[in-house]
Formats: sequence, structure tokens, C-alpha cells
Amino acid sequence: MVASHTLPATDTFVAQVPGPLRAVLAKGYLGVDFFFVLSGFIIYYINQDIIGKRGWLGTYVESRVTRIYLPYLPVAVALGVFYTLAPGVGNAGVPWSWWSTLTLLPNGPHSTLGVAWSLSFELCFYALAMLFLRSGRPLLCAFLWACLIVVRQLTQPAFETPFDLSPASILLNPINLEFVFGMFAAHLALHGRGRNAWLWLGALACLAGAAALEFDRVYSPLFGLALALALVPMIRAEWSGHVRVGRWLMVLGNASYAIYLVHFPLLSVIARVVGHAGPLATYHVSILAGLVLSIAAGICYHLVYEKPVLKWVRTQIGRAFCAHHAWTRRIHAKEHFN
Repeated sequence: MVASHTLPATDTFVAQVPGPLRAVLAKGYLGVDFFFVLSGFIIYYINQDIIGKRGWLGTYVESRVTRIYLPYLPVAVALGVFYTLAPGVGNAGVPWSWWSTLTLLPNGPHSTLGVAWSLSFELCFYALAMLFLRSGRPLLCAFLWACLIVVRQLTQPAFETPFDLSPASILLNPINLEFVFGMFAAHLALHGRGRNAWLWLGALACLAGAAALEFDRVYSPLFGLALALALVPMIRAEWSGHVRVGRWLMVLGNASYAIYLVHFPLLSVIARVVGHAGPLATYHVSILAGLVLSIAAGICYHLVYEKPVLKWVRTQIGRAFCAHHAWTRRIHAKEHFN
């Protein structure tokens, strides 16, 4: 995804990227599909066996809200301040609002952070997943949601891609199918269902179909289905010890959200600097520097801010909950004694 986002800045401030390389890098937008599938997988995987336990709902809401907003807000607010002080610079004239920036709720104008459109879909999924899980039949509810999405897609004009942030789009955009695919993938992995050979075959068939359609964004859920099917045997291989995730891959995975947040504005700065670097002002340098520095900055943001702040805030929330619970028990004990 970072690679695909190097293209606009490089084209504008450095040099035009050649067609063949552009065609390859442009497919990086499919990283969003992976994140959506993975979100569905993780939400089902970590919650399916603790639904209904004491404190589950509060823990679920707290973990999702802090996970999205705490790393996001510093970047988005900093951009908002910059755009306010230097209007028309850096945001390509895209309308934005403080409401959308601070809440990620649809309101016409977008957030200051261009890639934040996907976070609005994430929040919608988290809210629906909470209801699905509370119902006791999460997969059935997810399946019915998927049916509504398909019916809407077959009977109504397609949504604008990828920036339609209308309430209808956030609820019924076909890209939401990937959350459902992830949930079903988690179910298969947890319960040992589906033979790996058939899952790989299905993944390859879906991948071939997506390739035949040139990985068009309109048909990206087909690519998402390929990812979901492949994810099951890959997870099983890790669980069984046949595949080990290296330390650096773990670091990159943990920092992936931070990289996602910081890379977009950073790429613009990098391309501007490279564009004034004399003999180094080439698209090769711009793309390579953008990739390396964006990943490095994201890892730093994760280690220096995201990880410690999330830990501290969640600790404080946990202490507050325990204190409130203890106070409530004392009140109830006094009432019972009286």
C-alpha cells in the first residue's frame, strides 16, 4: 500500500513513473483488502469464546476505540492544524472537516488524513460485530449482512470507489464482504474445518479470477476471498510450528497501523525533498526513499508513541473499572446490611 501511494507524490514533485512499474505499484491498494480480511479474522478469533463473560462488552468497546483513535488522532490533528495555517497546501484541494477528522464519522467532507476513509469502514464493522457477537449467532448475522450487501450491489448503482463515505456506502459497500470472509476464515481455522488442499485451490481460483478482472477495485472482494481462503492454511501452519514468523516480521506486523497512518503525509514531504536533490531527483530514489523512510517512521511511531500510550491508557481504564467495581460492591454490601 505504501508503494502505491508513492506514485502521486513522485509524479507531482519528482518525475513521471514509467507505465510498467506504475502498473505493478498501483496494485498496492489491495493492501486494504488484506487489512479488512484480517480485521474480520481477529475480531472473531479473539472474541468468539469470551462473549457474555463479565466485562466483555466494556472491554470490547474500550479496545476497539483506543486501538483506532489513540494512534490516529495525533497525526490527523497535526495535519488539520497545518492545513488550517496553510490552506490549500498538501491536501490536493480535497474538502475536509474537523468533525470527520476527529470522529471518523461520515459528514460529506473527509478527514485530513486521506487514508482514513478505511477507518470509517472499520468502525462500522466493529459496531456491527459487537451486535453479531452479542446475538450468539455471529456467523449467521454476518452472512445476512453479506446477503444485504450483495442484493444492494445487484439492484442499485455501484458506489463510488474508494472514497464514498455516505452512510449507505459504509454499511453496504461490497468491500465490507471482506470482514465477513475474515470471520468465516477464523471459524474454519478454530474448528479445523476445510481441508487445506481445497482451501488453497479455492484461493488460487479466486486469485485467478481477480487477475482476469485486472484486480479492479470494483471486484476487489474476490481478491479478499482469495486472501481469506489462503489465510486458514497459513494460520494452521504457524500453529503447528511448520512456519515461524521472524522477529522483524512481528515488528512490521505490530507497527503496520502506525505505518499506515504516517506514510501518506510523509511521502509528500519526501518527494518534495527528492525533487530538489539535483542528480538524485529521480523516481527510483523517490520511491525507494519513500518506502524505507515511511516504514522506519511508522516503526518509530509505534514504539515511541502507539505502544506505550495504548498500554498506559488501557491500564488506567482497567484501574478505574476495578475501583468502580469495588465501590459498587461496597454500596451493595451496605444496602444488604441495612
